Amino acid sequence: MEKILILILMLESCFVNPKRAQPVQTTITDCDSTEYDVILQNFIVDYKPSNLNLDSSIKLNIKLEDFLDSSDKACLVKQKRFKEFVLTILIKQYYFQLSEYNQGFDLLQMQSGNAKFIIQYFKEISSIQNIEMLNTGYVLEYLKLHKEMTNDVIKNYEKKISKIPSTK
Repeated sequence: MEKILILILMLESCFVNPKRAQPVQTTITDCDSTEYDVILQNFIVDYKPSNLNLDSSIKLNIKLEDFLDSSDKACLVKQKRFKEFVLTILIKQYYFQLSEYNQGFDLLQMQSGNAKFIIQYFKEISSIQNIEMLNTGYVLEYLKLHKEMTNDVIKNYEKKISKIPSTK
């Protein structure tokens, strides 16, 4: 029994993520800094969901998780690229869900951690109130009504989504 416990502890230590122990230094002290928009643009391009659950996808992206944890949320929402960032994260999440599970899922069930902040912001800009379910696919409907929010990344994901047989 003791050998099994030692083996389990050894295996567990192999799976500890050493990068997680050292947070990414992305704290910005000046709310008017253009650094926020540069970082948001990088996440707009680089973010790739890896889990059905938005919060889990964010947690698995260490740099994004650390950035959101260390950022002043009130300052972050004032940034020029923040709305675009949220919409891009959500359309990428929707595409991931469609391509992996053939359907979008309820964002309201994913409201924990930093996903809660993103979902609450999306509800606010969408004027959504008192609903029981918010499918990730609603981001596509929002973007159809707000073409001014479309960027090249979003256009690319809109095309990818339109090619999925279940969405035609």
